[in-house]
Amino acid sequence: MGALTKKSSMDLTTGNLYKKIIFFSFPIMLAGLLQLLYTQANLVTIRIWGEGDSSVSAIGINGSLITLVIGLFTGLALGANVVMAHAKGRNDAAYAKKVLHSSIILSIIFGISVSIFGVALARYFLIWMNATDDIIDKATTYLSIYFLGMPFTMIYNYGAALQRALGDSKKPLYSLMISAVINIILNIIFVVVLKLDVAGAAIATISSEAIAATMTMYWLIKDKNGFVKFSFKDFKLDKEAALEVIRIGLPAGLESIIFSIANVTIQAESNLFGISSELGNSAASNIEAYLYAVMSAFSQAAAAFVAQNYGALKKDNIKKVLKISIILEVSVSLALGALMTTFLDPMLHIFISSDSQAMEIGRSRLYMILLTYFTCGIMDCYSAFYRSEKYTIVPMIVTLLGCNIVRMAFIFGLYKLPQFHTLMWLYATFPISWVLSSLIYFILYFFIQPKVDRKIDDQLAHQNQGGNPEFVTKYANKK
Repeated sequence: MGALTKKSSMDLTTGNLYKKIIFFSFPIMLAGLLQLLYTQANLVTIRIWGEGDSSVSAIGINGSLITLVIGLFTGLALGANVVMAHAKGRNDAAYAKKVLHSSIILSIIFGISVSIFGVALARYFLIWMNATDDIIDKATTYLSIYFLGMPFTMIYNYGAALQRALGDSKKPLYSLMISAVINIILNIIFVVVLKLDVAGAAIATISSEAIAATMTMYWLIKDKNGFVKFSFKDFKLDKEAALEVIRIGLPAGLESIIFSIANVTIQAESNLFGISSELGNSAASNIEAYLYAVMSAFSQAAAAFVAQNYGALKKDNIKKVLKISIILEVSVSLALGALMTTFLDPMLHIFISSDSQAMEIGRSRLYMILLTYFTCGIMDCYSAFYRSEKYTIVPMIVTLLGCNIVRMAFIFGLYKLPQFHTLMWLYATFPISWVLSSLIYFILYFFIQPKVDRKIDDQLAHQNQGGNPEFVTKYANKK
């Protein structure tokens, strides 16, 4: 186990950054794809052995809603990632231990809170989403059971964020590989054998999340040769570490909620076009998720690399990471998006059995999204970049202006006019908002980055004059 630990961890502040970002991103991509397999396995199993398209729609409609409800708390996991990476970059093992244990405690508290909140309000959320009468009961059943598993989901997300901050993107993948196999087996048992339909799919999902959470804690406890490891005797909440995680993570959580509100509103509007629209959008969004899983790996890598180099006071590396991440993201997104458009019908038929109108709606959405998704990736890379430099409010404000306000203004403005009241115009709000947000981030770079450079220069000057690391850390926080 010790050998695996040493090989899995990576120093994110030295060496060939281009090569390291690629190798670091790849396990994150695979982990994201495996997480998608939970839902995809559910959908395919339900479509073939469950109760058909209505059950598929009942699961699919919950996607953006789940993201909205848990966004605040999973956003806080990004705070844990940044704070831990800063500690690793400045080689502060004592503070890293406090961050580790405080973050796990926060994940448990938030997980239980989301469970209670989500189960109580599941049906009301779906009514707000304009869920049709023929799927709302099934959708409520799936969502309620899903929320029961939130503590496990939170523990995995926080644990994985901490591991990646330490330079280890492989162990979160190992955890998901094991849980993915369990998920497939349980889907067969609960849906095919026991005929539990959407309830069985939800039970399989939360059971798999429990396995992933257990494996994540196992890695953190057994990481004997790593920078820091979990210990039950140190399992207590440190006020300073917890507050820093919340201070950096809370804006990320609010950003996620702001982003999701616009997405949920768009989905709610599209649902008004009927069951075919629900099915087509559900199928398309599940296919888009694969591209997002690949693209988000680069922004997650950027966050870890920038944060570690920020802690190590390596300003040139910080800029290189942003450039490399955007180049990789744009190149892969354009190539993969173009490839996916050539296989639209086979992919859609995985989720849609016979509804030709749903197929056409799915095609229209996918053409619009897949070929422009690289602009969303650029936006995400900039967001991760600024957050890791402790400019945590900037991404939240840009999301509010560039995505939320633009989309909501269209929906409650131009969209009400007959010539704009179409699904294609509704889908067009996605790339328009991505481009606008990316442009805002690009302009802000020339105002924010010189300030970051001066801050790092000041800290380096203080170190060269004999300042101790503890003082430098406090000085950086105050600046």
